Amino acid sequence: MKKLAVMVLGMALCVSNAYAGVVTQSKVYATGDQVTAQNLNNNYQAIITEMNGGLDNTNVDTTNGYRLFEVLGSLPAAGTQGRVVYATANNTLNFDTGSAWGQPVSVVGTPTAGDILYYNTSWTKLPKGSVGQVLTQNTTIPEWGYPNVVQTVYDEDGNLSTTTKRFNISTGIPTNIEGEEFLNATITPKLSNSTFKIDVVVNGRHPSDCKVAAALFQNTSANAIGGVASYIVTGGGMYNLKFTKFVNNTVGTNATSFAVRAGGDDATAGTFSFNGDTGAVVFGGVEMSSLTITELKQ
Repeated sequence: MKKLAVMVLGMALCVSNAYAGVVTQSKVYATGDQVTAQNLNNNYQAIITEMNGGLDNTNVDTTNGYRLFEVLGSLPAAGTQGRVVYATANNTLNFDTGSAWGQPVSVVGTPTAGDILYYNTSWTKLPKGSVGQVLTQNTTIPEWGYPNVVQTVYDEDGNLSTTTKRFNISTGIPTNIEGEEFLNATITPKLSNSTFKIDVVVNGRHPSDCKVAAALFQNTSANAIGGVASYIVTGGGMYNLKFTKFVNNTVGTNATSFAVRAGGDDATAGTFSFNGDTGAVVFGGVEMSSLTITELKQ
């Protein structure tokens, strides 16, 4: 009986020393005291009460650096250094510095490579953008968007080509059976409401006194959407045909193709030399004709 009394006394004293003044003993045993069920139950009940729902930051060992996390609807006033509160009002984890509340950088959801965090009342994840996009500012928060120049595609050619196909240079719109196709390029828009800026440069020569022309076509449309003609009256000469055409995007984000056809005038027979002079290449092929398509953000 004495051994049992000493063991119970030791257990009770251990609890009392760890949380002095918080977990109290109903019965303090002395040597030779009788151990009763009521006294034992009362002592253990003091421990049970604190362990089952009674533990908080008033009775944990905060002196040695131990502290419990708290879950509250909103943050209380700061002033207890080391206090940690999860605020359910905005789902944030907060640390009390003793004078103010601070938050670690955290975000809900699984991050992926390229994601960016920004703050807007709480930390928010901005998923990575698409190729070619840049980070812009939308009022108060960042967002991905395309610059004014979204993308550029082109067809550049310095090789010599010849044709005897001609244009009917008159008041009518050129068609896709006139002249010869020398340049073509396909663009897949990144924006559904963009504009295409199309620059055409055609270098060549016709040996006779005649007009020459270049015309721009889109997809399989029979009629040209742009063109230019020129005339030299000195027994033929070198031509540098250039023009720019702006085309509204009517294809959404579907691919669309543009082609350039060039040649002489129906009124005069002869061979048109694309990038050449009377059937010979000019400047060893570094004189370039080109079709450049630039997608612009509206």
